[in-house]
Amino acid sequence: MPASEAKDYVSQLTDLARQLNAFANSLKSQRREGQQHKTIRETTAEYAIWSQDETGSLFTAEDLEWLQSISNPQSLVSNLHFFSPGAMT
Repeated sequence: MPASEAKDYVSQLTDLARQLNAFANSLKSQRREGQQHKTIRETTAEYAIWSQDETGSLFTAEDLEWLQSISNPQSLVSNLHFFSPGAMT
């Protein structure tokens, strides 16, 4: 086989290999686009925004009156051991 003919085959095969690689890459990208994500995402949470009253207080007068009316406020949080500093030790 003459050297010029071999070079011609090399050139043609190189072009063919590049075309095959481009085609294979296009198939990979098409397959990736069609796949569903394998991660689970939570829906975004809606945050409630409390507006402060005209006095700038976060609590209403009724809230404060209710809190003062409780005879033993500690009893409200006695079951919330996971918030107490001693519970984590």
